[in-house]
Amino acid sequence: MTTDFSTVKVVLLDVDNTVLDFHAAQKFALVSAFSEMGFSCDADRQARFDALNKYYWKLFESGGITREKLVVERFERFLAEENLVGDAKIVERLYRKNLGKNHDLIPGAKEALTYLKGKYKVYFVTNGLQKTQWQRLTDAGLDKMADGVFISEAVGYRKPQIEFFSYVFDHIFPVDKKDVVVLGDGYSGDIEGGKRFGIRTVWYNPKGKEGTADVILKDWKEIYEIL
Repeated sequence: MTTDFSTVKVVLLDVDNTVLDFHAAQKFALVSAFSEMGFSCDADRQARFDALNKYYWKLFESGGITREKLVVERFERFLAEENLVGDAKIVERLYRKNLGKNHDLIPGAKEALTYLKGKYKVYFVTNGLQKTQWQRLTDAGLDKMADGVFISEAVGYRKPQIEFFSYVFDHIFPVDKKDVVVLGDGYSGDIEGGKRFGIRTVWYNPKGKEGTADVILKDWKEIYEIL
């Protein structure tokens, strides 16, 4: 790694699957919600929901669906595809309640965050619902480890929209774009969004997906080499 990040003063840090393990949270929330509805939810069903959920969130990031429509429509479609009879709004409410209860961490993330907070201004930047994301961050004790939290529902824009990043810049201490880096696992939201806004990008990419960024991390331990 030869990229010079010596001027960096601010780290914009994604949350889901960068710091908090969203896959674990999703599994817990889905199994719990379906159990309360009297449905089974084996690994195959979980995998099918995961694929559908990713589709909807990518649609949201591209502006193809509103957040309000997304959260219910995904369950309407999923129940229909699984031949299950139930109220999608109730499933969504149960899912959201249980999602907020889980805050498993990505291995090495909390240690890296402690290190970063000691050297830089660190701000969480995440797409999601305000109440759910805030609960997960506070329950994990991460709210006190950042200088601020920006959640798409509260901001009014989503990553990768330029307006989201502009809002963040308007609400942090004055800093040049060249002194800021965005770090996250989401290629479209974090990396492409950061590139469009004109800031440097660090892609947390443990699975070796195809794509480019200023720096690609396969493990959190690698962060100490660049920052």
